[in-house]
Amino acid sequence: MAQKHMERNLDPHLHEKLRPNYEMGCKRVLISDDYFQAFNKSQVEVHRNVITKVAKDSITTDDGVTQKIDVSY
Repeated sequence: MAQKHMERNLDPHLHEKLRPNYEMGCKRVLISDDYFQAFNKSQVEVHRNVITKVAKDSITTDDGVTQKIDVSY
């Protein structure tokens, strides 16, 4: 069901980045899938690299790239 919801609510180029590569139940299961629309916003980028460092306004990934971030809630 979540896969069909993903396909209906996400740009196709995001499907592979957001589809888990492990069996259901191997990690925490998210009950809700209403967050998918947030990934379609122009200011949101999806990266699959491992984060190795978190600073006040940036993250650094395992490929050595430092990315400025703006996180507010």
